[in-house]
Amino acid sequence: MPRRPPEDAPTAERRIRRRDAFGAALSALVWACGGDDAPFAGPADAGPDAPADPSLLARHTFVGEAPFSVTKVGRGLDARKRLDLGEIDTTTTDVGADAFFVRTEAPDGLPPNEPAFLALGGLVSQPLSIPMGELVRDTRPMGTHLLECSGNTRDGAFGLLSVTAWEGVLVADLLAKVSSTDPGARVLVSGRDDHSAPSEGGHSQKGASWIFSRADLVRAGAFLATKMGGRPLTRDHGAPARLVVPGWYGCTAIKWVDTITLVPDDAPATDHMKEFALRTHQHYAFDLAREYSPAALEVSAVCTRAETRLVDGKPRLRLRGLVWGGTSVTTLLRLFLDEGGGDPVTVRAPAAHPTTWGVWEWTGPVLGPGRHTVRLRAEPIEVPQRRLKSGHYTRTFEVSG
Repeated sequence: MPRRPPEDAPTAERRIRRRDAFGAALSALVWACGGDDAPFAGPADAGPDAPADPSLLARHTFVGEAPFSVTKVGRGLDARKRLDLGEIDTTTTDVGADAFFVRTEAPDGLPPNEPAFLALGGLVSQPLSIPMGELVRDTRPMGTHLLECSGNTRDGAFGLLSVTAWEGVLVADLLAKVSSTDPGARVLVSGRDDHSAPSEGGHSQKGASWIFSRADLVRAGAFLATKMGGRPLTRDHGAPARLVVPGWYGCTAIKWVDTITLVPDDAPATDHMKEFALRTHQHYAFDLAREYSPAALEVSAVCTRAETRLVDGKPRLRLRGLVWGGTSVTTLLRLFLDEGGGDPVTVRAPAAHPTTWGVWEWTGPVLGPGRHTVRLRAEPIEVPQRRLKSGHYTRTFEVSG
């Protein structure tokens, strides 16, 4: 769709202000799709008792996407709880445990106090069993890290994405407790994913395990988390312990971890690795674990909020979004609106480390009624960003007439 010419400021302001206050508040509330357990209260003008934001003239709805809710939907392997990214701003550095996304809830086949031990075995001279209470005792801060589900899509408003502060124990420290009998051994991390019912849509498989090289785990600073957002893990988040591999997709963040096993270099890939192969940028589902490249997050960016605001007394279009992934802090983005050329984007705090996110903003002329598409690109173009180049995070919003 060609880009519409901008309206002059007086015409645009008169058109927008013709909307009554109730309609504007209702539209904002529907757009936020919040519930009683929503992670954020919503925009300042979203409720009748909230103070109005005189600079906000309209919030524009993203179209062509499935209905969105921040409440948990589905059961078992199909359970999903999403974060409303539209409410993330430059002050949001930690969404906390309650708001953090869930992809697969706690299995019904897992007893309340299990697993009680972490088993270290395989190619070791002496297997070791560590009580989970000992992991909790040794827990220390691990920093703020982002997780994104590799199946994070437009249908869910890209809400399978969150960031919080974690506490736990480094995997390297756990491996140091046993002596390997094979210097080339790989590390298999497995969790108790004992769901009694299969996925209704066939999108998820039972069983969760991933095989890593020891060097990749050490390089990433992988850890077994026992706390998130300053609180003990909940069952849905993998209590008593889940793996976190900073900078890797969430499918590698195995929940309900009960075993770490040293396996031969030619160990076959797990079913879990094969299930997520294409979603983690593998060419296909390889037979051997060593053939898999790291499931690392490349630079990604998405528009999370589109609105018309008064800026210096004149209506302007403001777009806001997030940027994350990669191996260094991304400070240069280019935004493409409809068929127009790319405009530079300002990235703001809290981007301070590549394993969290940064907030970007762009302001431009008011657009005419209709649907408008926004996509982003990181620069330089040589930066790995396959999902951005493929248009995975492209979104379309609608400006009402």
